[in-house]
Amino acid sequence: MSTKDGFIRSEEGNYPVRSMCRWAKVSRSGYYAWRDRPLSATAKRRQDLTVIIARFFADSDQTYGYRRIRAELARHGIRAGALERPEDHGRQWYPPLGGTDRDLLRQRGGRPLSTAP
Repeated sequence: MSTKDGFIRSEEGNYPVRSMCRWAKVSRSGYYAWRDRPLSATAKRRQDLTVIIARFFADSDQTYGYRRIRAELARHGIRAGALERPEDHGRQWYPPLGGTDRDLLRQRGGRPLSTAP
């Protein structure tokens, strides 16, 4: 999906398509051909994976990161290859990054363990 086409589609009810295509320098016929085209097999698979990953994340009380999600997918026999990483399916499903473990311990008043004697 083109970023321009996706934007035009998201704003289609708010502004005239003719004007948005002119502003984005996209032909109207090209936009309508893109919009009416059926999903490719890859796009459909990624859409299905997105739903599955969202379910796994919700079932984990939103605690699983991409490594645990990938392990969960593998347990269920669902392949997610190098070009189909779980983190590509919507960053909003993963816990926000709060820094390193050491930073998190300090924020909570704990002391990190020292590895040196």
